[in-house]
Amino acid sequence: MRVEVEGLGRLVNQLEKFSPEVSKVLKTELKQAATGVVKAARGLYPNDGLSNWGMWTADGSRGGQNAGGRDLGYIGGMARRGVKVATNRYRRAGVTTAFGYDVVSSTPMGAIYELMGATGAVMARNMNAKHPRPAGNKPRAIFPAYYAAMPQALEQIEAAIRKAEQEVGR
Repeated sequence: MRVEVEGLGRLVNQLEKFSPEVSKVLKTELKQAATGVVKAARGLYPNDGLSNWGMWTADGSRGGQNAGGRDLGYIGGMARRGVKVATNRYRRAGVTTAFGYDVVSSTPMGAIYELMGATGAVMARNMNAKHPRPAGNKPRAIFPAYYAAMPQALEQIEAAIRKAEQEVGR
């Protein structure tokens, strides 16, 4: 999920060139605002995904990490820890044109939990029955967490930008 602030990329670019200290503080405060969404999303991950969703690897074996494939099994604590803030920056010719943070599920099990259910497969139907996705097939935890935590995050973002602009004006 993404919040776009018009002109933020330009502000970050100017701060990086002319006031690196203020740039660092702004980025820290923006990232902190996104952690509210992370906390809310982590609270929505269950301890169990589905029954029999244990060790499972991409090569089809059920032997775990040592079986020759990446473990796609579901462990609630690991899936929750995998929800993180990721930097989203777009540069063109060395100039930052867009900047922000995304909240992502960085583990295979978390990504599967968030998005499984678009097909008619038995596992997908079972997942939708046990853990329904929001309307429009949005991610199960990150989407509702975004809307729950966003009002406070927006206040933090606006305050951080105002503070950075004031620091630049000095």
